[in-house]
Amino acid sequence: MRRIIIADSTLRGLEQNPELAISRRARLVIAQSLKQLNVDVLEIGYPAASVDEYRAVQYIATYLFDITLSVLARPNKLEIDRAWDVIRATAKPRLLLFMGSQATHKSGTTRLSNEEIMLNLGQMTAYAAHLCPDVQVSLEPIELCGFEAMLRFAHIAIDAGAKVINIPDTYGYVQPSEFRHLLIRLSNELMDKLKNNCAVLSVQCHNDLGNALANTLSALRVGVMQVECSIAGFGSAAGLL
Repeated sequence: MRRIIIADSTLRGLEQNPELAISRRARLVIAQSLKQLNVDVLEIGYPAASVDEYRAVQYIATYLFDITLSVLARPNKLEIDRAWDVIRATAKPRLLLFMGSQATHKSGTTRLSNEEIMLNLGQMTAYAAHLCPDVQVSLEPIELCGFEAMLRFAHIAIDAGAKVINIPDTYGYVQPSEFRHLLIRLSNELMDKLKNNCAVLSVQCHNDLGNALANTLSALRVGVMQVECSIAGFGSAAGLL
């Protein structure tokens, strides 16, 4: 029987909500409650966001055992090192690298070329994988990336050592039929590489148009192994599943 991996991002969603001020102790209580619900992965925060966030994530990591703890970092050494410093002593650490699409980078101040973005992704994924045996790479947003670019990103990340490739519907605009078609194409193109590298596909569906549940179920029906979700849908914009 296929086993679905549940990755919970409630703590990250709470941290992104400006109306909520959650103490370190309260975040730990939430994390412990989620562990009791038998979630497989807990995304506990983004240490590079601020000194307070670093300390909060470090505090949670000190008290949680026997569960995969995932921390965020952008694909640069400074943030990867900061994230790894927080979870290196935990039993099941995961580094979660998140990146913008080609369109995001080219419209911003960095003006990176496509090749520069892909080269950096490969180098930083390999660097993270050298530190941590469990690395997830999140390719976002799918609405701006395009299939061919997404496929190249995925190939590069897996070759560099990523064990989880996350496909988020960041803006919540993709319809279930489109999402299903995209994931079937991606799975078919990556089938051998995923199998040979013991890697899996993951999805994170936002709920801006009310499609988060339908898109997540579509992903599960085509064989995706990990879904990212949160309690009460906490997350950016209209929230997650």
